[in-house]
Amino acid sequence: MQTIFGNTMATGCPLVMIMPQHLLQARSGRRQKRDSEEEGLIAAFKSVGDTLSSAIEKVATGDTDVLDDLFDSLINLPGFEQTHISLYLNYLVAHPHIVRAFNKLPFDHKLIWARNFVSEKFPGV
Repeated sequence: MQTIFGNTMATGCPLVMIMPQHLLQARSGRRQKRDSEEEGLIAAFKSVGDTLSSAIEKVATGDTDVLDDLFDSLINLPGFEQTHISLYLNYLVAHPHIVRAFNKLPFDHKLIWARNFVSEKFPGV
């Protein structure tokens, strides 16, 4: 049996009785060092995970807010039909970062933005 299974065969004796005491103490020291390294690594992963999850939450909620007066800003643009205004609104709602920039523009620049949007999205019109 020893030839087939080598040192993996169970003998019925506890490991403590087979191994000398000084070898058991050396293994215990290595195990403690490994356990403390693992605890440090686990703590680092938890910290990174917490930081990453808070950053994801911040990004996920911050960019989806659409201004309440966006439709009013668009409907007051002269020279555009309601169908076009609806198209602009759909585009701006899909791109919240552009909404914030658009809303800060003076009225004349909002008109320029709308004309540029039409010429960019519908060339030749």
